[in-house]
Amino acid sequence: SEEEYADAIEEAAEVIREGMKKREQTVSVHYKTPEEPTKALLREIAAQALIHTGIPDEGDYLQWQYAGWDCSGQGQVLENMYYMTFTYTYTYYTTYEQESVVDEQVRAVLDKLDVYDSSEYEKAKAVYDYICDTVSYDYDNLDNSDYKLKYTAYAALMDHKAVCQGYALLYYRMALELGLDSRVISGTGNGDAHGWNIVCLDGLYYDLDTTWDAGNTEYSYFLKCEADFSDHIRDAEYMTDEFNAAYPMSPVSY
Repeated sequence: SEEEYADAIEEAAEVIREGMKKREQTVSVHYKTPEEPTKALLREIAAQALIHTGIPDEGDYLQWQYAGWDCSGQGQVLENMYYMTFTYTYTYYTTYEQESVVDEQVRAVLDKLDVYDSSEYEKAKAVYDYICDTVSYDYDNLDNSDYKLKYTAYAALMDHKAVCQGYALLYYRMALELGLDSRVISGTGNGDAHGWNIVCLDGLYYDLDTTWDAGNTEYSYFLKCEADFSDHIRDAEYMTDEFNAAYPMSPVSY
């Protein structure tokens, strides 16, 4: 029926988002539009599914835990309206069962940390301490291109080993669960591909890098301003005027 067809990109993206959260390998979207569908439309729907919503298992948590997607489409034209079915195929780093384990374990860890009613700083610090104390860098699988779990929050949380992406995703997930706004930032660290976080305290954002502070008794990369984080260079998408307006950085470290 016509009611099943989304007519807005946001509505179509919501179908994709929910399918991704369930780690569905194929997700079908029914979409109607008066204009001939293009590849750009398919990409726009897929990108919209990954926007930062502030919900812990959406946004960056989805964006950085899948390897890629493909899409096919078919449909018909009726009364100058295109009625299309787009079938997206996703390749994930984790299964739905693994994500269910993450859900349970994150709750258990946060209950143990017992900072639900604490200040924003105390929440940010508690999560940082936990990750720096319990996760080590997965050098064993660093060059193993077949082992994708190293990129995930699951590996950081359950195996206590991950690469920077896993560290950053776990911080993002736990921070958002505590009501802190955070983002995963990609770029370079000392010239190499790297990922880290920003987190919001009192309306301003600060850089932090659990990967580089892991195992340290004194932190060098916790709640820093950009000037004190100069060995990290963001990818271009995180340096735009629009992004900086949405996520204003503190001019000084915390």
